Amino acid sequence: MATIDYTHWVQGVFHLIPLILAGKALYKHDQWRRSSPNDSRHYAEETAKMTHSILQLLLFITVYLSIDSFFSLHKIEEETSATATRSLEMQRQLMLLTDIKRNTDVTATCASFPATDSIQRQFPPVLGLTFGSYIRENSTFFKDGIQSGKLIFQLDRFESAYIMSLDYLIRKYPDQHPTLYATSLPSEKYFWTHIGPLKPAEREIRSFIQRGGKVKRVFYVDDDWRKDPVATSILQRQVDSMGVDVWTINVRYVPASERRLYVVNHEQQFMWEVYIDSKEEISRGTYFTAAADIAPILRCFKDLEKNPAIEHYSSPSHIARRSHPSPSSVLSARLLSLRPPSATEKYGLP
Repeated sequence: MATIDYTHWVQGVFHLIPLILAGKALYKHDQWRRSSPNDSRHYAEETAKMTHSILQLLLFITVYLSIDSFFSLHKIEEETSATATRSLEMQRQLMLLTDIKRNTDVTATCASFPATDSIQRQFPPVLGLTFGSYIRENSTFFKDGIQSGKLIFQLDRFESAYIMSLDYLIRKYPDQHPTLYATSLPSEKYFWTHIGPLKPAEREIRSFIQRGGKVKRVFYVDDDWRKDPVATSILQRQVDSMGVDVWTINVRYVPASERRLYVVNHEQQFMWEVYIDSKEEISRGTYFTAAADIAPILRCFKDLEKNPAIEHYSSPSHIARRSHPSPSSVLSARLLSLRPPSATEKYGLP
């Protein structure tokens, strides 16, 4: 049986009462105006009546505004409650990914994930119709993550997702002092800066280290990187402004299969792999959680640490002292039988 909503009826009545009281006040005013000032008693009575009518009107307006505010707040609470319910349901459905553990049955999880159209229909009609393609895209994004155990972020979302992951890692494991092992390029195209204020990702890395985390980053460099003031400034800023433990290695001494860009921590199943385009600019980043994906990358980094060509960066004076490859670096290059990359293959990264 349908429930009758009397709210509009009550509000309608309250809209009429001020009009009635206003008419009464005007009538009293007219009576008062017609009364003779010489008849002081009659004049006083009419003045009192008019004043009483005006006070009645003002009192009712105050009561009316209070009641109207109550109805408005009640309506807002109902709408807020409905929106919160829809939001919680969406979070439950879209964030199934966060509940997946190492031994989760992926097939069963995907079966429980709602259909994309079902998710879209749970939005208010205007939102669902206006942003339907965006909703469908993100639903597929999370469903693919459940199936593959990884999330692929295009450039426009990568940096914010990277910042979010660092913040989560240090908040979840504050007492374990998680260490991140990373590789990178000394380039502003990679979202590093050499002058001016730090970018959001750089500030988050600094915050990660200040809160107890550690970052060891190896930069792939070419033969002439020491002559590049931007490259050297980027490395120096990593040390001075962010607190990163910085290392360098000439890319010619790294096997092609190991020239990958990543940030990894195997204890907490944390790994990003970054992909660049032909202009050395970041095109996308992929976040991995599966041990099978993380283990090979960790081995790549361990191989870098063992490579005789790797050098620790601490200051420009240190770089000046190491301005030429050491004999061990040359020996490593001979053993690996690697040719130097051509000008168009500066770093030789995939």
